Amino acid sequence: MSGRSLSSLRASGLATAFPVGTQIKAAAGRQKAIDTWLNDFYLSSNPYVFATLYTEPIMDFLKMLELQEFLLSLNFSKILFKSDMNRKFCKPIKSFISTTVLTLTTIGINSAHAALIGNPIKLSEGTGYASDPSLAYNSIEQEYIAVWAYIESSQQGLVSQRFSTTGSLIEGNINLSRRYLGSQFQPVIAYNSTDNQYLVSFQVQGDPIFPFNNSVGQLLTADSKFIGDNFLISSAGQEISLLYNPEVNQYFQTARAFEPANRILGQRIKSDGTLINSNIRLDASGDGAPNGQVALDSVNNQYLATWREQGSSPKFTVQGRFINPDGRLISEQLEIVPPPDFKSGATPLSPIRTIFNPISKQFLIIYRNFEDPQIRGRFLDKSGTIIGSEIIVSSNVSYEFLSVAFNETLQTYLLAWINESGLIGQFIGTSGNLISDPFTIASEGNQIYDFSIVPNNDSAEFVIAWETQGSQKGQAGIFAQRINTSSSSIPEPSTILGIGIILAALPVLKKKYAMRNKKALAKV
Repeated sequence: MSGRSLSSLRASGLATAFPVGTQIKAAAGRQKAIDTWLNDFYLSSNPYVFATLYTEPIMDFLKMLELQEFLLSLNFSKILFKSDMNRKFCKPIKSFISTTVLTLTTIGINSAHAALIGNPIKLSEGTGYASDPSLAYNSIEQEYIAVWAYIESSQQGLVSQRFSTTGSLIEGNINLSRRYLGSQFQPVIAYNSTDNQYLVSFQVQGDPIFPFNNSVGQLLTADSKFIGDNFLISSAGQEISLLYNPEVNQYFQTARAFEPANRILGQRIKSDGTLINSNIRLDASGDGAPNGQVALDSVNNQYLATWREQGSSPKFTVQGRFINPDGRLISEQLEIVPPPDFKSGATPLSPIRTIFNPISKQFLIIYRNFEDPQIRGRFLDKSGTIIGSEIIVSSNVSYEFLSVAFNETLQTYLLAWINESGLIGQFIGTSGNLISDPFTIASEGNQIYDFSIVPNNDSAEFVIAWETQGSQKGQAGIFAQRINTSSSSIPEPSTILGIGIILAALPVLKKKYAMRNKKALAKV
């Protein structure tokens, strides 16, 4: 039997039993050990030699696994021993793995931990009021950019700041405002990887050129310089959601307009800022508010837009609709979450966040129930069919802000929210299982407001930027924090015990199978 690489094993289905294979692959010095481990597991006709020579990389591998997904995603032994490996030698290896899985199941290890990389990075300058940060990652320059709104003295406008993947600021704050008439706020930025540029969309009020509560765009170069002038995007300017589609080299935006009535509108935008036809009405009827988030299905090249329906019957449902990049509506309006059973006049199921996972080829919809303040989620497939049951992430939520992102390298979601302790993060696995304890990203919960998360698939990390109006000098402004998953922390005692039991099983295997493998050992 020929050797098989990690990528070919993933394609065959075996590597799905190792959900952090790509995470470990990204770790320096681990790729060779893992490839050897997987290849020799298939090639070896001598299980004792295999276990003796590769105990260390096996143990290293198991310690780094996200074991909840490892145990729940697939039945390891059934997959392994349906292979065409000589069954004569399966028993000792199967015994070894069974002992491992049994021990890990018993002690309930969860090896994913949050690692805050360095200290928080202060992005904003000056003493003015800074709010509404939005982030993007530039995969060509390998750097981040944040944009936000500010008020200082009598001036209101937008600012950008670039920073490196190590957290160093690149140049200083750059003013993105063309004029200082009226308000410009709630900016959202999207990165165009084809032309290496950005589009910033923002809401305006009181501007002498652009109508009240419309959305306005500004193209930027990779170094945050203007490309052309501001341009009107849409009459919808509230709760803006913006993405870039490299397949067609276009941007797509959804937002809410409230005059003459609430409605959710989509708009296609060429890479040069030219609008493609007019607004697309996404909500079929009723009173769509607020807007949720639009996500790109990069596998099937389609968009899923989400929002809350609050005016029609039934009220307060999460709705969605699929849109083709050419602007065609390719589905009817979908009810993703049914109306809640609430007792008061609260307004549940808001905000709504939508993200696509190209590995599992599914959407994750995250929302909050204000009546019973829990963060909940549902998975959808490419046609809008609900996958599995509703998941509950947290019940300790104090404010309405939520943000979620998916890192393809880590194959992990990062969800963030605010409670009285501060800005809180939670890693979620691809099947919806919680793979870490909630962790604090920033304290002063009653002073932290809107925030944004962006994944960096190149260096297997997330970055989150938030707005804080800290009570002490120097604490107010826009801050960012780099985050990744770590399994290098000191193991719990139960973990050490479990590994000890596994290692203790090896001499038993050795004694039992040494004679059978004597001839094979002589050849090594």
